[in-house]
Amino acid sequence: MTLLDPYRLTRSRSWQGGLLLKFLQRAYRELNPGNPLDHLDQTVEQFYQPERTPLWLLEHPSGAVACLWLGPSIDQTTGSPAAYVFLVYVHPDHRRRGLATYLLQTAIQWSYARGYTQIHLQVLVEHRAAQALYQKLGFTTQAYLMRKSLP
Repeated sequence: MTLLDPYRLTRSRSWQGGLLLKFLQRAYRELNPGNPLDHLDQTVEQFYQPERTPLWLLEHPSGAVACLWLGPSIDQTTGSPAAYVFLVYVHPDHRRRGLATYLLQTAIQWSYARGYTQIHLQVLVEHRAAQALYQKLGFTTQAYLMRKSLP
């Protein structure tokens, strides 16, 4: 798949934690309005390492409008190394243009080039559009994340 003008894909080779945090906040604010987001800065601080867990940005003349954050993981059922997509986000004004598909294909190529035979991600139950995209690209459901709130 070819990326159309005026978009340009760049891989961050230096610390872009502030920009990654903004994308995480946007994604979670859209999916869960009103929930606190203070913990996301700890997520970035703990897990973002530009060389180990790279961040790709889709640049537009108006700025960065989409991102892909991924890195290494381990399949908990087999113990095999796997790639893990931490975040795919496209700004609402730039959706329905194939940008998420392009980013996921980038993730697949990156994973394949490193010898991974699997790529994992987590998607929220209510995010039907993302589920449809992932299924279209060949992702299948492996597990259900379950939760119980405690008093």
